[in-house]
Amino acid sequence: IDNLDYMLMDDATFCRNLQNDLRNPNRIIREGDRYAYDYRLTRLRATLHAVADIPISGTHLIVGGRISAEQTSRRGYYEKELFTGNASYGTSRRLLLVPYRLYASWNVIHGAHNFSAHATVAGTSPEAEELFLQPQYNNRMVNDIGLSTSLLAEARYAYHHGRVDVIVSAYAAMCLNEMSTMRYYDDIAGLYCDVVASNIDRLSFGIEAAAKVRYNWQRSSTFSMMLGHHSYISDARMRLYADADNIVVANTTSYIAGRHMATPSITLTGDVAYRTRNGWRLAAEVQYFGLRYVEPSLARRTERILSYAISTEERNAMLSQQRLRDAVNVGINVSRRFRLSNGNALWLQLSADNLLNSHVPYGGYEPSRVRRITVNGCTLLRPFDDKLTYAYPLTLRLAASYRF
Repeated sequence: IDNLDYMLMDDATFCRNLQNDLRNPNRIIREGDRYAYDYRLTRLRATLHAVADIPISGTHLIVGGRISAEQTSRRGYYEKELFTGNASYGTSRRLLLVPYRLYASWNVIHGAHNFSAHATVAGTSPEAEELFLQPQYNNRMVNDIGLSTSLLAEARYAYHHGRVDVIVSAYAAMCLNEMSTMRYYDDIAGLYCDVVASNIDRLSFGIEAAAKVRYNWQRSSTFSMMLGHHSYISDARMRLYADADNIVVANTTSYIAGRHMATPSITLTGDVAYRTRNGWRLAAEVQYFGLRYVEPSLARRTERILSYAISTEERNAMLSQQRLRDAVNVGINVSRRFRLSNGNALWLQLSADNLLNSHVPYGGYEPSRVRRITVNGCTLLRPFDDKLTYAYPLTLRLAASYRF
């Protein structure tokens, strides 16, 4: 096969720049050869850790931290015709960041009761792929790269007894100044664009609880509950670059503040298990997921998209976020352990998931593209329907394992 970018064949803008390896034009690729683009993404990191364990009157205080020197670069082994010279070939500029993490944990045990708390502040570097407009064939790094800041805190209580174990925790997590690099077709500009979203701020807080109850040696139950709030707390900045030449197409704002993340706000689970002396075990489980939303699109909520709305209803249609139906899942599990000679064991397990055969959405996201509608010379934009995935119907699984 010719080492050409066939994705550009029918595009009037790109069709003159098809060579994936301009320094070896029209090279024939055979089995075992490197096709398309050949590059290396490198991240080097040196880290210094320090931890102190301080006993204080029967309690433990652990204080620790780490600081790193982190260098990221890209080296292109092919010169792509779309980005000639050092734009795709050779080594990109080297980016040096200094991520860090500071944390403190406190723990005290008083009989069957355990109290603990944890706090963390961290500066985290973006993933290496997020630092380039198009890491597959472009040496161009994004602008205004910096660390995102995470503030995390958790308080936890645990109770352990012969028949009951209980754990309750409250948490809060704030992630500030995150960034994300996306690629999609922009319907207003009529171009494929590399999009850098920055100033993404998220907040999560809630409570989690779990308990295990042992009624006797045969019967037991476990329960869990998670109640939380997960949302974006500020609008994001968006910069769009043309994928063909890195020219800035637009600087805009995404009105994402107040939208929910796709994490369920309510999760409840419970199961009952029964076991026999000869190795049989039967368990039934119920799960409930509530207050779920599709993952919001940063691109659909930009100022340049919303400016086409000619009424409050149209603007709200772009800003609204679909809530998914609550989901209930019922499952059952039957297993048997066979003890063999010399300490060997055979384990057979049959499970059935979604016994109710419920047709509920498993998750979803909002498309980045919008529909363009022209009426009497006026251009209107409408959001596409959300993309949903659905839970599998009744599903049976059989598993066997052998231990020796």
